[in-house]
Amino acid sequence: MGALAGDALDATTGGAPGALVGDAPGELDASHGAKGRHEDERGGAFREILRERVLLMILAGFMVAFIACNCLSVYLIDIVVNVGGDTSMYGVAIFCMAVSELPAMALVPRLRRRFSTGTLFMVVGAAYLLRNMIVVCATNVPMVFIGLLFQSTSYGLLTPLLTCYIAEVCSPRSEMLGQTLLSVATTGVGAMVGTVCGGVLQDAYGIQAMLLFVAVATVAAAFMFFVAGVRARREEIARREETVR
Repeated sequence: MGALAGDALDATTGGAPGALVGDAPGELDASHGAKGRHEDERGGAFREILRERVLLMILAGFMVAFIACNCLSVYLIDIVVNVGGDTSMYGVAIFCMAVSELPAMALVPRLRRRFSTGTLFMVVGAAYLLRNMIVVCATNVPMVFIGLLFQSTSYGLLTPLLTCYIAEVCSPRSEMLGQTLLSVATTGVGAMVGTVCGGVLQDAYGIQAMLLFVAVATVAAAFMFFVAGVRARREEIARREETVR
């Protein structure tokens, strides 16, 4: 019986008793190699993103702007009531924000063909500054409505513009990471910090303290948009000059 079992084993392994055992290390090496390549690709994507200084500054500016805007959006009912409005006026204010976004989003492809990306980033910075400052300084409900109409040239313009910019400056392996960072910076960190800070400041010091926080954050975000816009224009000019050469 032992001889028959040995013959069967030799027939299965091709006469090499250690063949079955020897296959396992090779499979482990292959799996480790695949895992190593995946980690290298992931690390390479992070390094590529870190080299894009303009993109990082825009993401930081968008996060700070989102913090300020989320304070205004979440606690907009308090702002409307503070300037003499009521819940019906709050509904109109929300409508102004929503309806103003769509035209700008639809026009982004045409605007990118006519203007440089850096110029559009600076327009976004100016729009955020006007939007939030008008709402912060509003003394009546119509001023709040006017400020919120700048939602079109701020958030409505920046969201598709930045999505296109990430696809333009990032390689295929780092593009997904760039889009993920965009979501994390805005709907993740920006929304959380804006909601928490706005609520805490209102509870502790009143609505004017929250509006002051919004004003400071807006100025910081606009500054980052302007600086990033200037750098983006310089990079675009340099790329055009290299193409001509």
